[in-house]
Amino acid sequence: MNHLTDQQLNELLAASPRELQQSDALELGLASTHAAQCEECGARFAAMRDSLALFQEATTAYASARQHRVPAWQPPIRGFSFPPVFWTAAAATALLAIVLPLQMVLRHSQPSAAQQTVAAVSTHPAPDSDQALLDGVSRELSESVPSPLDALADPAGSASQPSQTANQRTN
Repeated sequence: MNHLTDQQLNELLAASPRELQQSDALELGLASTHAAQCEECGARFAAMRDSLALFQEATTAYASARQHRVPAWQPPIRGFSFPPVFWTAAAATALLAIVLPLQMVLRHSQPSAAQQTVAAVSTHPAPDSDQALLDGVSRELSESVPSPLDALADPAGSASQPSQTANQRTN
């Protein structure tokens, strides 16, 4: 006697009771009668049916528990609320908008340390040594400077050139 294949057992499990009673399902009817008469095929069919029933119970229980844990969808609240991060950023921006202009006003109203030292220096008369130094710089700038090409114009007189430059500077 041939036992039912896994494919035949799966088709038997998937069949509805109406399909088993129809005359068109001759093969399903034969498989059903064989499973009822054969002890080995009946045991395999019962194990598959029990496994499928346990799987159905587990998925139903999981879905039910999940449905009770997850809150139902709620419509949005009428008032619009901002997250706390937004309020923190808004407060920091407002603080900067107040502090920065105040700092600018305070900086421009008080003279800087450099301006105070310039004012303090300009109120005191310059010492004589400073005045002598400034006069020496002005005198050197006003003297004529020889052309750099003068040494090339008279190559033989290059030995006497340092004395000429000294004479030109003292003129």
